[in-house]
Amino acid sequence: MAVSNDFLLGEKTNVSFDVYAQGIHSRSGLYNENDSNSVDGIELVFRPKNMNTDLFYNTISDVEHISTSRGNFNWIYDNVSFIKEKYMDITFISINIEVSSIYFLKNELIVLSNKLNESNIKLIVEITKRERFFYKSTLKSIYELHDEGVIFAIDDVSMNEMLTPVFNLSVFMFIKIKIHAYCSIINKHSFIDKMVKNNKKLIIEHVESNEQFMKLALDPIPFFQGYFLCTPKIIGSIINN
Repeated sequence: MAVSNDFLLGEKTNVSFDVYAQGIHSRSGLYNENDSNSVDGIELVFRPKNMNTDLFYNTISDVEHISTSRGNFNWIYDNVSFIKEKYMDITFISINIEVSSIYFLKNELIVLSNKLNESNIKLIVEITKRERFFYKSTLKSIYELHDEGVIFAIDDVSMNEMLTPVFNLSVFMFIKIKIHAYCSIINKHSFIDKMVKNNKKLIIEHVESNEQFMKLALDPIPFFQGYFLCTPKIIGSIINN
């Protein structure tokens, strides 16, 4: 994949990363007695070595986010076969991208998506921080990438956002909600019915205990994610000297 793996991060120059994978389980997969360890997808998180992950990503500039993302894409592109061998049944890989970087990463995302499609894996781009979401160039890029087969998810959705037009945009196939936010919804079945009608798939994340999981067991939730189901594991590294 012809992308740069150079990091121009000022004092953070030559940062190396551990690549963590956490499984995302479908409802049907969790209740499959023949294969209780299978996952339907994985989320990849690139954590800087010997640094606080949140502090790192919250303090680097937009240019640094772009450079970092290109290095991450490069690792995924080069390791598709390894990932597929390790997680044979996965149908998607999700990654998180700073929303302001999407416009500048369109070509790389299309190349990566096409590479994954060769192994019957879909690329899901999670959008968490949405302060600059409504920039014309950003929305246009999201729709262009959607037309090229890249799937988008809204991560860490708040109760207020559920009432906004963004929540209902057709370009977003997946909606990720923390378990505590989901449990605060009064009419859960009505909420899920609305999701289905809008062709959206719900992922409940941060499921950390059997007690929490059992609270969800009776609801028709399509996907689950959390430490109780799958602990993130290091599956590789990006070493920059």
